[in-house]
Amino acid sequence: FFDVGQGDAALISTPDGKNILIDAGSFRGATVEESEEGVHITEFDAAEKVIIPYLKKNNIARLDALIITHPHVDHFGGALKILDDTSIDVGLYVDNGLAVSNPFYLDMLDKVHRRQIKYWTPKPGDVLPVSDNDFSVKFLLPQMPFDARDSSAVNNSSLVARLRYKSFTALFTGDIETAAELELLGWNTDLRSTVLKVPHHGSQTSATLPFLEVVAPSAAVISCGRANPYGHPHETVIERLSRQGVKILRTDESGAIIFQTDGKKYVHGAIKR
Repeated sequence: FFDVGQGDAALISTPDGKNILIDAGSFRGATVEESEEGVHITEFDAAEKVIIPYLKKNNIARLDALIITHPHVDHFGGALKILDDTSIDVGLYVDNGLAVSNPFYLDMLDKVHRRQIKYWTPKPGDVLPVSDNDFSVKFLLPQMPFDARDSSAVNNSSLVARLRYKSFTALFTGDIETAAELELLGWNTDLRSTVLKVPHHGSQTSATLPFLEVVAPSAAVISCGRANPYGHPHETVIERLSRQGVKILRTDESGAIIFQTDGKKYVHGAIKR
């Protein structure tokens, strides 16, 4: 889980050398708006300063999949620089297929088209075609269209994906809020995950108690910016997680957060930016 400030970006690297990037942070000068009051202007490009240097340092020249959970700049902005870097091969581009007018998002889709990268919008239950018997990424949401008149509709339309490697699982939740979390409860035990990427940067509109009780994570990662104007993560979310005995890890406090697993046990560490 990269430290990209107020935003999301996470890299999955498999034992057989596959690499999957879920979200890509923001670009410099972008205006990030959330459900809560306040406006944040991004001070750096997440791809240029964080993601691309990490890929090059670790000799990762191919992303087998680039997944953008939803069309908000703090999740897709860094993908513009990644797609401009022709030294990084991208095998598959994945998003939720939501029609948007954001010119930066449309520019990103144009880059995908011009590079002739395969485009895919999964349905609930679909499995990312970068899987094998031990490893899979299964999409759980969006299951239904959310009312576009609702200010949370784009967040609730986020792609939600569950990683499985043997008996280790991790749930990637984009910016879903209460309505989408309630939809997810229908997956029952398929929702249970070892690690939870806490929805919506720990907003008070997310990480509801029924959702946390079903996911039952042992560790939770909150991706948010230092001293952000939205109050992320909200104290009620921290309290809910703490009451369940969940290990809380935050990018604003620890920097990048890394999990390593053999499919049974896992260890985690952090790297300060």
